[in-house]
Amino acid sequence: MRKIIWAKHGENAFDNILKYIIENSGSINASKVYDEIIGKIELLKSERVTTRKSQELLEIGINDVFEINVKPWKIYYKILNNNKLISIQYILDTRRNIEEVLLNLVIENKI
Repeated sequence: MRKIIWAKHGENAFDNILKYIIENSGSINASKVYDEIIGKIELLKSERVTTRKSQELLEIGINDVFEINVKPWKIYYKILNNNKLISIQYILDTRRNIEEVLLNLVIENKI
């Protein structure tokens, strides 16, 4: 069983998503999104979960970041410590310009 940890910028991105939803759709919707995203992240604890490298990041030479979808969000994570640790790097709303946001994260050394 893998352990889940959060990179600071991943945690901040998730907090910002939830705050935005609370402000625009209410706390009940934010709670549903929280449960959905955390539920998907919890699945990553199993080593049997199929992983997929991020195509957008592969295109710019980053090959150690994986993604999992919870529409309309993507959860970006790294697999560390001989497949025993999952580090949540970032959560991104895919309605934004994904390539631009990811490039800025790479430039800022946040992913």
